[in-house]
Amino acid sequence: MNLILGILGLIVSTYLGYMYSKKYIDRKKFYEDFFYFNKNFYNQVSYSQNSLINVVKDKDDISYFNTLLKEIIINNNEDIKLSDNFLKEDEEFFKEYVANIGKSDYDTQKKYLSEMDSIIIKKMAEAEENEKKYKKTYLKLGFTVGLIILIILI
Repeated sequence: MNLILGILGLIVSTYLGYMYSKKYIDRKKFYEDFFYFNKNFYNQVSYSQNSLINVVKDKDDISYFNTLLKEIIINNNEDIKLSDNFLKEDEEFFKEYVANIGKSDYDTQKKYLSEMDSIIIKKMAEAEENEKKYKKTYLKLGFTVGLIILIILI
């Protein structure tokens, strides 16, 4: 009976370690989607001169980033908050970005999107670095705690 409880503790604690690391995975994915949207919108503005609403409506991706973007742009819901997986500065940066896109002339918009590209790349690299570092740490920590529980119960 103790062996079964110990193995169950190992599994649960490893799973909890994974769940704690998920916020870093989600943040990395958010910035990847952010980067690809910015690139796509820059291309749309530069070549096809599509409007922001059309670009957002045409996105079939159901990622967290695109869901937030549709909620703000299409449904005019500006009271949206990012999930707890994100820093306050991430939320402020995202809201500032959304407030500034699609609201200026062609040349200014292209310049703004180019500037944002370099900032998004930096944030994406930081999120990727944190994901690599903390994902392994939380998984190992969860497994170690589970192993300690298993040893104590045996």
